[in-house]
Amino acid sequence: MKKLNFIIGKRQIMITALLFILSIAAFLNWQFATGDQAITVMDVPEETNKANSPNEESNSQKYGEPELVSNNNYFTVAKLNKKTANDENLENLNKIIKSNNSTEEQREKATKQAMKHIERCEKETSIENQVMGKLSKNCIAYLDQNDDQEKLNVHIQIENLDTKNVAIIKNIAQDVTKLNASNITITPVALRNKQPER
Repeated sequence: MKKLNFIIGKRQIMITALLFILSIAAFLNWQFATGDQAITVMDVPEETNKANSPNEESNSQKYGEPELVSNNNYFTVAKLNKKTANDENLENLNKIIKSNNSTEEQREKATKQAMKHIERCEKETSIENQVMGKLSKNCIAYLDQNDDQEKLNVHIQIENLDTKNVAIIKNIAQDVTKLNASNITITPVALRNKQPER
């Protein structure tokens, strides 16, 4: 009987360790998703937030140089990697929920994490679709929660990121996430082999 208790205890420790590893993975995902060229959108003037049409001419401020990437499949690979990581995280959480060796507390915690995970994925997809629809630019959104604070980083394929584009992305991001502007960053990305935009 003692041996059986030891085995169950060991499995519960493994499940707890798995939950801890998932939390670390989410933190690292945020760290790597935030590039050196990331721009916090909190300083965008309020008048530009009443989004101008993307086709309007504008003398708005330009935001530095984009992050250069050599891989023309940057966004395809990034989205595939993100989907694979999301699917694996959700699968691991489902294993905890369905396991006979999980305690009620572990199941409840894993269920809450799974619900948050699904909600986060839906928000990211909504932001990506709206940004691509309004700006006709490829993008990928990373929404993460660290230290009980949700943060968003949007990587967008653009040569010249100006105030107007930042305001459009900010409006979309805030409509979907309800985040403060200080928790939203935008990382412009340019492909090295791609011809510059005119």
